[in-house]
Amino acid sequence: MEKSEDEKALDEGAVYITLGEEEIKLTACEDACSKIERAFGGLRPAFESVPNYNRQEWATIIAAGAGMKQKRANLLPGKIYTAGMTGLMAPLQKYLLMLMQGGSLTVDDDDEDTAGEEGNG
Repeated sequence: MEKSEDEKALDEGAVYITLGEEEIKLTACEDACSKIERAFGGLRPAFESVPNYNRQEWATIIAAGAGMKQKRANLLPGKIYTAGMTGLMAPLQKYLLMLMQGGSLTVDDDDEDTAGEEGNG
C-alpha cells in the first residue's frame, strides 16, 4: 500500500504545519532539539507545554523546527493566532515525539521481531 503524504513526511523526519497561506516544514534534527531543550529545559517540558495553548511557546518550537531567523520567528505568534490554534496541537506534539525518538516515529521491523526474545529466556 502506498503511504500518505503524512506518512512520507514522518519517514523523512519532518512534520508540516500550515499557518495561513504558508506551509512550514518542521525538521526533526539535533539542532532543533538543542534549541528546544535550551528554551524549555528539556523535551518533556516542551511536550507538556503544548496543551497550554501558549502562542509564544508554540512559536519557539516552530522557529526551532523550521530553522527560522529571529526576525521571521517574531511574526509567528500573530500567524498562529490568525491560523487558529486547535489544528496545530497534534502536529506539534507529533513533532516533539519525533525529536524524542531521534527524528522518526517509525519502528524498525527488526527491533520488533527481536524485542520479545531478549531477556525472557
